[in-house]
Amino acid sequence: MLNGRLDRLTQEHSKELLSASVQDGNFFISTTKDAFSIQATLAKNDLKEGIRLLIGEVERARSQGFLLSEFQRAKDEILNDAQNKFNDRTNIRNSEYVDICLNNFLENKPMLNAEYVLNQTKLLNKTITLKEVNAYVKELVVNKKIWLQHYFAP
Repeated sequence: MLNGRLDRLTQEHSKELLSASVQDGNFFISTTKDAFSIQATLAKNDLKEGIRLLIGEVERARSQGFLLSEFQRAKDEILNDAQNKFNDRTNIRNSEYVDICLNNFLENKPMLNAEYVLNQTKLLNKTITLKEVNAYVKELVVNKKIWLQHYFAP
């Protein structure tokens, strides 16, 4: 849902913010440390405003949470993705199977079939609440260790 907000933000402020996204997962290349990460491509001539917009939107999600309409749209998108994968389950490329097997072997991730994922998605969509999501975002986005990495391109 936050990535959806950031997509809209980049459309509204394309002069300052060219792209932006967030993720929760491994810190950089470490599999032993988790991190909430924000990635962005900022306009060279207005870095300060781009950072202000980006951090402001993330903070707004943390402090005010998400709207019911955003929550419902996210649930619908996730269910639609699971349904599409289920419908396309006979057309999986070998490389996808290889990735699933590697993730199972290297990271102990389960090897789930499309039917199971679809059924679990339906179950989760019925049980998860907006209140739970908003509480999770408050825990996820915290002002602890902040690490800024920047790249310059010609």
